[in-house]
Amino acid sequence: MENSNGNNGEGKVLNFIEARRKLMEEHGTTSRGARSPLLEPIRKALKAPANAPLFDSFIHAPDSNYDLIRNLVEDHDIQAPAKEIFQALAHLGIEKLLNEAREQYRPDFWRQSVDTARAATRLAIAVSDWSSAEKIWLKLEERAIENGSPDPKLQQQVLFELGALLTRRGEHDSATEYYLLCETLARADNDLSRLASIRIQLGGAFLELKQSDEALRCFQMADDYLREGAPDKTLAADIALGAAIAHAQMGDLEQALSGLERSLEISANGGAPATRAAAFFHRSRVLGALGRNSDAFDSLASAIGVAREDDNLDSRITLLYELFDVCVECGRWGDFFLELLSCMDRVHAAEQFRLLGSLLVLSAKANSERGLLHLALRNLEEAAYLYNAYEDADRFEEVNHAIERLRAEISKQKNPS
Repeated sequence: MENSNGNNGEGKVLNFIEARRKLMEEHGTTSRGARSPLLEPIRKALKAPANAPLFDSFIHAPDSNYDLIRNLVEDHDIQAPAKEIFQALAHLGIEKLLNEAREQYRPDFWRQSVDTARAATRLAIAVSDWSSAEKIWLKLEERAIENGSPDPKLQQQVLFELGALLTRRGEHDSATEYYLLCETLARADNDLSRLASIRIQLGGAFLELKQSDEALRCFQMADDYLREGAPDKTLAADIALGAAIAHAQMGDLEQALSGLERSLEISANGGAPATRAAAFFHRSRVLGALGRNSDAFDSLASAIGVAREDDNLDSRITLLYELFDVCVECGRWGDFFLELLSCMDRVHAAEQFRLLGSLLVLSAKANSERGLLHLALRNLEEAAYLYNAYEDADRFEEVNHAIERLRAEISKQKNPS
């Protein structure tokens, strides 16, 4: 009977994936547009010995790409904006990694090809090419089918990755379909850890849809699966976090706070840094809603501390913007600027200068809030210089508008009517 259910589940999976593939072929989910004329000249330039290692580094860390782009412009006469070169490099990287994933695949050894597909997906997301990101996993499934009936564990992994991808994109209904199909296979396989993970992801999708009751049920089911199987602190911390967020959405702040403390307690010795940082972040939100603004500041500072230990600059900057909002309420500007300057120092040390613009804009917001308008203006002018240097036209224009408004405000203060 179990085999029959498993085979039925596998048939549903193959039918769904085939339907999804046809849908994408006919309509796509995000068009890449016309093929870039930069692809072939860059492909040729990448064969140069000096560029090959830079390209390999770019594939796995696309944000560290400026040496490669500078090389292409200065040594190979690739004349185009940096953004367009970046996009072309990403698509060439996706092509390379997808070929590697196909070559690495073996019916009895497929985990390496999954890791390579994940790297290709990160590249696709870096250029907001969601269609290619989804196709990467559909093509891996296609490769597995070429070798006969795929390993159910691989099918579960593909469905799970597709669900996570579409959740990140905000397509929660489609993500839910993938998760439910993955759950069908995991049940047939009696994979309790996978079932718990799926229910956590489903709960997250329902949270995004503000369906708190459904989300809470998912986290309770995940907890039940985890109690039946082997202990897993990472999943347990995720479950406590998700349930707490659901309680917060439902207005039960004390229950939410208790759940967040539970998640932090679990993750102190075995949870993922991202989960721990998220628990501190949501704890700050709850404390703020309870009017405990200084405690909310401390909790956000703890989240930033986790991101600092994990050396996650993007997360630190996002959390610093949240810290600014809390600081407006509690006035702890000295502590705020210590965190801001620490982050700037790390950006300089890591030579991730593309991130300085957003930190300078944040510094301008803080200085403006404190009435230091000339210092805020200087911050914005430095940010505009950086955005112009990195050819980020949208942010450059946005900051220039802010500069004009601030100059008008300074002039108004000098010459009140």
